[in-house]
Amino acid sequence: MRTSFIYQNKKIGNLEIVTENEQVVAVLFTKKKTGKVIAQTQLQKKIEKAFDQYFAAKSDKFSIPLEIWGTQFQMAVWEQIAKIPYGKTKTYSDIARAIKKPKAVRAVGTACGANPVPILIPCHRVLPTSGGFGNYAGGKDKKEFLLELEKAVLCNRK
Repeated sequence: MRTSFIYQNKKIGNLEIVTENEQVVAVLFTKKKTGKVIAQTQLQKKIEKAFDQYFAAKSDKFSIPLEIWGTQFQMAVWEQIAKIPYGKTKTYSDIARAIKKPKAVRAVGTACGANPVPILIPCHRVLPTSGGFGNYAGGKDKKEFLLELEKAVLCNRK
Protein backbone atom coordinates (compact mmCIF):
# COMPACT_ATOMS: atom_id res chain seq x y z
CA MET A 1 0.00 0.00 0.00
CA ARG A 2 1.26 3.45 -0.90
CA THR A 3 1.15 6.10 1.83
CA SER A 4 2.71 9.46 2.38
CA PHE A 5 3.40 11.80 5.22
CA ILE A 6 4.75 15.30 5.55
CA TYR A 7 8.08 15.81 7.22
CA GLN A 8 8.26 19.40 8.46
CA ASN A 9 11.53 21.19 9.07
CA LYS A 10 12.03 24.91 9.57
CA LYS A 11 15.35 24.87 7.72
CA ILE A 12 14.30 23.07 4.52
CA GLY A 13 10.52 23.36 4.54
CA ASN A 14 8.07 20.52 4.05
CA LEU A 15 8.96 17.23 2.41
CA GLU A 16 6.31 14.74 1.36
CA ILE A 17 7.74 11.28 1.92
CA VAL A 18 6.00 8.62 -0.16
CA THR A 19 6.37 5.00 0.91
CA GLU A 20 5.25 1.71 -0.52
CA ASN A 21 5.86 -1.77 0.87
CA GLU A 22 8.01 -0.37 3.70
CA GLN A 23 10.35 1.46 1.31
CA VAL A 24 10.70 5.10 0.32
CA VAL A 25 9.71 5.65 -3.31
CA ALA A 26 9.71 9.47 -3.41
CA VAL A 27 10.77 12.59 -1.53
CA LEU A 28 8.98 15.68 -2.76
CA PHE A 29 9.45 19.32 -1.82
CA THR A 30 5.95 20.55 -1.05
CA LYS A 31 3.87 23.24 0.53
CA LYS A 32 1.38 20.63 1.80
CA LYS A 33 0.93 20.44 5.54
CA THR A 34 -0.51 16.90 5.77
CA GLY A 35 -0.10 13.63 3.89
CA LYS A 36 -2.08 10.42 3.55
CA VAL A 37 -0.92 8.73 6.74
CA ILE A 38 -3.14 6.01 8.14
CA ALA A 39 -1.05 5.41 11.26
CA GLN A 40 2.55 6.18 12.07
CA THR A 41 4.70 3.21 11.10
CA GLN A 42 8.12 2.15 12.27
CA LEU A 43 9.45 3.21 8.87
CA GLN A 44 7.98 6.69 9.28
CA LYS A 45 9.59 7.01 12.71
CA LYS A 46 12.93 5.86 11.26
CA ILE A 47 12.70 8.35 8.38
CA GLU A 48 11.78 11.25 10.66
CA LYS A 49 14.64 10.43 13.02
CA ALA A 50 17.11 10.19 10.13
CA PHE A 51 16.02 13.54 8.67
CA ASP A 52 16.01 15.17 12.13
CA GLN A 53 19.60 14.04 12.68
CA TYR A 54 20.70 15.09 9.20
CA PHE A 55 19.24 18.60 9.51
CA ALA A 56 20.61 18.96 13.05
CA ALA A 57 24.05 18.07 11.61
CA LYS A 58 24.29 15.00 13.83
CA SER A 59 24.39 12.38 11.07
CA ASP A 60 25.52 12.25 7.49
CA LYS A 61 24.19 8.79 6.62
CA PHE A 62 20.77 7.51 5.69
CA SER A 63 19.97 3.83 6.15
CA ILE A 64 16.47 4.04 4.76
CA PRO A 65 15.20 1.36 2.38
CA LEU A 66 14.58 2.76 -1.11
CA GLU A 67 12.65 1.44 -4.08
CA ILE A 68 13.20 3.64 -7.10
CA TRP A 69 12.57 3.14 -10.78
CA GLY A 70 14.19 4.74 -13.77
CA THR A 71 15.79 4.03 -17.08
CA GLN A 72 19.09 2.17 -17.16
CA PHE A 73 20.82 5.51 -17.77
CA GLN A 74 19.04 7.22 -14.86
CA MET A 75 19.84 4.34 -12.51
CA ALA A 76 23.54 4.54 -13.50
CA VAL A 77 23.56 8.30 -12.83
CA TRP A 78 21.79 7.92 -9.47
CA GLU A 79 24.20 5.16 -8.46
CA GLN A 80 27.15 7.50 -9.11
CA ILE A 81 25.49 10.38 -7.28
CA ALA A 82 24.93 8.13 -4.25
CA LYS A 83 28.71 7.61 -4.12
CA ILE A 84 29.52 11.32 -3.71
CA PRO A 85 30.83 11.74 -0.16
CA TYR A 86 29.01 13.93 2.32
CA GLY A 87 30.07 17.55 1.99
CA LYS A 88 31.76 17.01 -1.37
CA THR A 89 30.57 17.88 -4.86
CA LYS A 90 31.00 16.57 -8.38
CA THR A 91 30.12 18.15 -11.69
CA TYR A 92 27.67 16.86 -14.26
CA SER A 93 30.76 16.16 -16.41
CA ASP A 94 32.34 14.10 -13.61
CA ILE A 95 29.22 11.94 -13.43
CA ALA A 96 29.05 11.57 -17.22
CA ARG A 97 32.65 10.37 -17.30
CA ALA A 98 32.06 8.01 -14.36
CA ILE A 99 29.26 6.24 -16.22
CA LYS A 100 31.39 6.07 -19.39
CA LYS A 101 29.18 8.55 -21.29
CA PRO A 102 31.41 11.65 -21.35
CA LYS A 103 29.26 13.47 -23.92
CA ALA A 104 26.02 12.93 -21.99
CA VAL A 105 26.47 15.89 -19.65
CA ARG A 106 23.03 17.38 -20.36
CA ALA A 107 21.39 13.97 -20.00
CA VAL A 108 23.08 13.62 -16.62
CA GLY A 109 21.50 16.93 -15.62
CA THR A 110 18.11 15.65 -16.77
CA ALA A 111 18.59 12.44 -14.78
CA CYS A 112 19.50 14.49 -11.70
CA GLY A 113 16.25 16.41 -12.14
CA ALA A 114 14.33 13.12 -12.34
CA ASN A 115 15.83 11.81 -9.08
CA PRO A 116 12.77 10.62 -7.12
CA VAL A 117 14.48 10.79 -3.73
CA PRO A 118 16.48 14.03 -3.44
CA ILE A 119 18.58 14.35 -0.29
CA LEU A 120 18.60 10.54 0.11
CA ILE A 121 20.33 10.30 -3.27
CA PRO A 122 22.18 13.60 -2.91
CA CYS A 123 21.73 15.23 -6.31
CA HIS A 124 22.29 18.57 -4.55
CA ARG A 125 25.98 17.59 -4.59
CA VAL A 126 26.11 17.77 -8.40
CA LEU A 127 27.04 21.14 -9.86
CA PRO A 128 27.56 22.60 -13.33
CA THR A 129 31.13 22.59 -14.60
CA SER A 130 30.76 26.28 -15.44
CA GLY A 131 30.00 27.14 -11.81
CA GLY A 132 26.86 28.12 -9.99
CA PHE A 133 24.27 25.75 -8.60
CA GLY A 134 22.28 24.61 -11.61
CA ASN A 135 18.69 23.58 -11.21
CA TYR A 136 17.27 21.70 -8.23
CA ALA A 137 13.81 20.28 -7.56
CA GLY A 138 13.48 22.29 -4.36
CA GLY A 139 14.96 25.44 -5.84
CA LYS A 140 18.39 27.05 -5.76
CA ASP A 141 17.95 28.22 -2.15
CA LYS A 142 17.38 24.68 -0.87
CA LYS A 143 20.34 23.31 -2.85
CA GLU A 144 22.56 26.06 -1.49
CA PHE A 145 21.29 25.42 2.04
CA LEU A 146 22.04 21.66 1.82
CA LEU A 147 25.55 22.27 0.50
CA GLU A 148 26.27 24.86 3.21
CA LEU A 149 24.89 22.56 5.93
CA GLU A 150 27.21 19.75 4.85
CA LYS A 151 30.19 22.08 4.43
CA ALA A 152 29.68 23.54 7.92
CA VAL A 153 29.44 20.09 9.47
CA LEU A 154 32.70 19.03 7.82
CA CYS A 155 34.44 22.20 8.98
CA ASN A 156 33.24 21.67 12.55
CA ARG A 157 34.59 18.10 12.55
CA LYS A 158 38.14 19.20 11.80
